[in-house]
Amino acid sequence: MTDIRLPLGGLKFSVRVAIICVRDGKLLANTERGIGFWYLPGGALATDEDARSCAERE
Repeated sequence: MTDIRLPLGGLKFSVRVAIICVRDGKLLANTERGIGFWYLPGGALATDEDARSCAERE
């Protein structure tokens, strides 16, 4: 299984799947110390999977 990642100029473009999970009016989100932002859980889409399979795996 290979993640979909493409060089684009000096950047790397990757296809990612995010999961929106809301419970009791609260949104599940991740952060890491020192990065200064929050993000939705998820991960890189592989060449041989669909978005639902990727979300389940992540």
